[in-house]
Amino acid sequence: MAKGTLTFDLPEEQTEFDMANRAADMWAVLDNLDQELRSHLKYASHPEWHGETVEDIRKILLDAMAERGINFN
Repeated sequence: MAKGTLTFDLPEEQTEFDMANRAADMWAVLDNLDQELRSHLKYASHPEWHGETVEDIRKILLDAMAERGINFN
């Protein structure tokens, strides 16, 4: 079985390390957002979302990220 290793020079590449280390959490956040939006479009399962704006959807994304301790900074 093939193996892969990522190597980072810390602390200089801390940001790159954090991105690689948190990729699974980021994937989960984005997948959850996608499922929420799909559910809303298909079933109107969130009537309170009527008239949502881009800013409101962004807040949903950032809140989901915050729940997992992820931020873009």
